[in-house]
Amino acid sequence: SMMRRNDNAISMVLSFVSLATAAIVAPLQMNFAMATMELTPSTFDSTVKSGRNGMVRYFQSWCGHSIRMKPDWDRLAAKMEGDPSQVFIADVNCGSHKMLCDMAGVTTYPTVRYYIDGREHPYDGGRGFEALLGFVHEELLLQCDVHDVFETCSDKAAKYVDKWRRRESNVLKKEIDRLQGMESGDMTPDLKGWVREREHILSQLMKTRTEIDNAGEEEL
Repeated sequence: SMMRRNDNAISMVLSFVSLATAAIVAPLQMNFAMATMELTPSTFDSTVKSGRNGMVRYFQSWCGHSIRMKPDWDRLAAKMEGDPSQVFIADVNCGSHKMLCDMAGVTTYPTVRYYIDGREHPYDGGRGFEALLGFVHEELLLQCDVHDVFETCSDKAAKYVDKWRRRESNVLKKEIDRLQGMESGDMTPDLKGWVREREHILSQLMKTRTEIDNAGEEEL
């Protein structure tokens, strides 16, 4: 009688643990169908070879590491959706599309790869939002081209180009030096990306200004 009672108590505890685990894991697994764009065999090539740079996370919905990474990955995807350079952030579900994961040589989950001009590279950086965003800013964002502002620059960058376009070379150089000095300080990936983009814009403007000045001297 006592043994039967103990067995019943153990069964009740195990049932409770099983239900609690299901309650926690199920919503997380359901979440995998939402937020980040999920690639399939019919959309994979057209995405990675679209001319845009981007990142792909290969995951399994049962994998704890994949589940833990998902909120930061979805946040990164949402952040990039509003960017004019349109860096793509995508998922491949290895449970649904094993062939894509086999082709990429994926054996652990999640595996992250990044793509530049359609070519695949392994990503070994941090998996948190700040590290991922920093990598996107430093390696994947297409830089603003001052000679093609409409197609390549955000509204903010375009206004910055307009503000500095007519400045003299020495003024541009002074501002570049100031921005480079800021890089050694502690700043968010967003701010660091904007500092570097401004440096890139000013360097282009300074080169153009120098060419114009040199051409003027030759005419004289």
